[in-house]
Amino acid sequence: MTALTTFDLPLNVIRRAFATQLAAPRPLALDGALLGAGLPARVLPLHEIKSLLMSPQTPAAAKRALWGAVIARSKAGMSEWTTAALGLAYPGLATVFRRACKNGPGNWQDIQAELVTEFLVALGEIDVSDPQIHDVAGWLCARALSASWKARKAEETKAESLSSHSAAIGLFPAGHPDHVLEHAVALGVLTAQQADLIGRIYLEDEHHTALASRYGISVATLYRRRQEAVTALAAGIEDGLLRAV
Repeated sequence: MTALTTFDLPLNVIRRAFATQLAAPRPLALDGALLGAGLPARVLPLHEIKSLLMSPQTPAAAKRALWGAVIARSKAGMSEWTTAALGLAYPGLATVFRRACKNGPGNWQDIQAELVTEFLVALGEIDVSDPQIHDVAGWLCARALSASWKARKAEETKAESLSSHSAAIGLFPAGHPDHVLEHAVALGVLTAQQADLIGRIYLEDEHHTALASRYGISVATLYRRRQEAVTALAAGIEDGLLRAV
């Protein structure tokens, strides 16, 4: 397997995809006349949308109108506008990535994947008309950072759980951890998905980001499910249910 480089990191992928959109012969555009809010009454191509959103001179109402139009199109399933939203928010995502790294150690690929995933979750949930949201991009990035921070804290907690799990693995019959997991499912100690999760993480050493993608969930959610699975397995072992397999 080819090792990942900084070229492959999610934020760099976003930056390149957005640059491609900006350079397109017919870039994405919005009609300022329809949006109102003091915007120029003409078609606004993506590069101008970017400039307007980044300029401190652009009124807050105009920025909200632009973001509202971008997000509405993203929510409607227009993937090109989802890419545009990520690109427009790139400066904020890069900033919160640096903050996430300062909050604790971690794999850059995982941290950026978490931030992007949680940004997209927030993108689908945000109500741009909410008067308490003064900075749409800031709100989206802050939500992504918060979710990533919680995932980091969960990861620290899992360090202890992992130690307990390693000790629990010592109770398994040598060379038969798969049988123990199968037995745990048969006894109702674990669900089939929990057993699959434990097997892929601890026995097959599958990457968390890849596994989250396989399950169609965020990395933060994967961490929570992993904790639940490990706790259930440890409880089953402590209760003596899985000692003889």
